[in-house]
Amino acid sequence: SALRLPSAERGDPMAPLKEIASQLVEDIPEDQPFRRIRAIQDYLQDQREFSYTTVLTREDLKLDPIVDFLVNTKQGHCEYFASAMALMLRSVGIPSRVVVGYRSGEYNPIGEYLQVRQFHAHAWAEAYLAPGEFPTDMVFRGERKDAAWLRLDPTPQSGETAPLAFSNSRWIIVR
Repeated sequence: SALRLPSAERGDPMAPLKEIASQLVEDIPEDQPFRRIRAIQDYLQDQREFSYTTVLTREDLKLDPIVDFLVNTKQGHCEYFASAMALMLRSVGIPSRVVVGYRSGEYNPIGEYLQVRQFHAHAWAEAYLAPGEFPTDMVFRGERKDAAWLRLDPTPQSGETAPLAFSNSRWIIVR
């Protein structure tokens, strides 16, 4: 389910994550999911708060790794940022998922193909917006759709990362 969160027999391992997400959206009405999504993404992309690294550390091994990332280390790679975003969105009632794939490639004009290498691998989050939840100024190729998954890249840019390069659309349309 796109709303399921990890659970444990004792306590709530996601409590700190839920608290952060709740604080980020507390002033945004539930009927404005796009604004809630942006608030969480903006928080994770804040380079004063978080940074990108492939050298992972853990501060509190008793915490879920994503919770430890959010409250302690605040450093990680794209999988940490995408997972944190998806879990935070779910905690405030917005269906979400993590997607792993490739964000670009190198075009070979001689062979006329796109070469995709391991260093192009990337993870991002997607949030589901139902009918009526689209911002009024958002359209897909000139028309409105019933529902869509919105592609989100919460990973802050650094010297090691570049902006996520997708097609012209941030929407994956559900028909």
